[in-house]
Amino acid sequence: MFLVWFLVLPFVCLSSVKVKVSENQCPQLKNCTCQYQGQFLTVNCTGISDTSQLTSVLHEDLKKQTFNDVYINWSNISHIPTSLFANLTIQKIILQHVDVKTIDPDAFETVQYLLEFKLNYVKIESIPRAISNVGMRLRRLWMEHGEIKEIKSEFQNFIILEKLYLKANKIASIHKNAFDSLTKLHILDLSENLIKFLDPEMHQLKELFLGNSSLMYGDGLLDNMVNIEVS
Repeated sequence: MFLVWFLVLPFVCLSSVKVKVSENQCPQLKNCTCQYQGQFLTVNCTGISDTSQLTSVLHEDLKKQTFNDVYINWSNISHIPTSLFANLTIQKIILQHVDVKTIDPDAFETVQYLLEFKLNYVKIESIPRAISNVGMRLRRLWMEHGEIKEIKSEFQNFIILEKLYLKANKIASIHKNAFDSLTKLHILDLSENLIKFLDPEMHQLKELFLGNSSLMYGDGLLDNMVNIEVS
């Protein structure tokens, strides 16, 4: 009886160790790498030629994972369909140097726990409706080095947004009520744009970046700010 117990016990221990290691190993992925940060997964994809390849990575190769960050860089993807991020759990989506021209309006609506979004170095001329549709869930948004020319009412439902970065676009006009609902907004970066007059009331701001902009200020606009950079 003692001999049987001695043989079985090591087998059970080794089996449990093997399962634990396999749960924290990233598979080999085409054009993508991944790394665990605790229980969360960060994925970095470069050189993606079509969304079907990326869909396969996110929904099949990495099925049922909780993502901390999903980076998509230097890729020839012209369209973001609803199916790409559907029903995934992602805290931060980053698209940079991607040839995106169109995004389905509901592309991010079923993404769970989405808090941050980056859409940088993308030739889009306005705030995509797909981002506005999830604005009430975002805390930080970057849309830098793009082609945005005007801000109207796209941010009206971004009620918990704390940081907004719009650096190096082609923004020449911002509607007076554009930021009215952004009561939690503390940091706004409008540097390197074409703005000549800034009229919106933004008394909640603590930091405003306006470098390389020729600008006239409205009365009281900057009263509560603790950090202003205009050079």
